[in-house]
Amino acid sequence: MSDGSHWPRTWAEAVPLVAFGTLVFAAGFEGVNSLVHGEWITSIISFVLMVGLLAMLIHWPQIKEWRPGPPWVAAAAMVAIVAIALSPFVQQRRWPFTTYITVPGESTSSVLRWSALTSSETSALAARLRFVPPADIVVACETLNCRDLADGLAAILQKTPGWKVSILHRGGLDITGVTGIRLNPNEPAAQALKEAIEATTSLKVEIGPDVRKDMGTDQTFLVVGNRPF
Repeated sequence: MSDGSHWPRTWAEAVPLVAFGTLVFAAGFEGVNSLVHGEWITSIISFVLMVGLLAMLIHWPQIKEWRPGPPWVAAAAMVAIVAIALSPFVQQRRWPFTTYITVPGESTSSVLRWSALTSSETSALAARLRFVPPADIVVACETLNCRDLADGLAAILQKTPGWKVSILHRGGLDITGVTGIRLNPNEPAAQALKEAIEATTSLKVEIGPDVRKDMGTDQTFLVVGNRPF
């Protein structure tokens, strides 16, 4: 790069700028996204990765002249593995930014956003839940498209005496391909919750095929998947 200019003059100068610039932006964007949704560990790691990549870009001329030994190669490989493991492709089985854009040719059902419950639906469901047997329940949602509805349902359950509620936004539960709202396991308590939701809201809930003994856990799972078209 010539003195006094920040613009590359050759492909050799341009390639690292474009490559590292793209990676720095992606890491920063993922860090902000995670921070907004309260995912602190992922956010911190993303920002640390962003700073590390930015430092590599700043010191790129020195890095090209440096010949790392085996320990540095091993450390770089570990950082790369961690970055891949925490990426949306691995954690949520999606390409980065697909919760914000519509992919051409993709089914509309996978990008429609669930609406949050209305105030009247919230009040009606809260009143009805007092007659439903309480449970230890996990409310799961993997994308921003279902976050408003899932968090709203979880908030109502949390305010109902006797319910123990866990909210799962990323990882830990494979809900790939789930369309609509699904309850597991198939038992009377889940049926009562299904009836309460359907009687007080415009939502339709499906009971999954699994029974309690096959799940190996005392928890009930309420999964908000893709919104049906």
